Amino acid sequence: MQAMLVDVLLILPRLLESLVAPPTSGWGLTAYMNAQSAVWVAVTAAALFGVATCAAGVLGRIPFIADAADQQLVR
Repeated sequence: MQAMLVDVLLILPRLLESLVAPPTSGWGLTAYMNAQSAVWVAVTAAALFGVATCAAGVLGRIPFIADAADQQLVR
């Protein structure tokens, strides 16, 4: 369930990018590049966390994503 939510979070920046053209110069381009880098770092960190917890044999729970995933489950 967490993987599905991370996938949705990855789709949102591309959706925004398709609605609004990315900037080509100035501070807007700098902010755009920083946001793209932040997304990459966050996804890489989540993947490494998942690999590490799997290798350790424990259930990995990314706090805010796991809480959102738990709210989606019907009990």
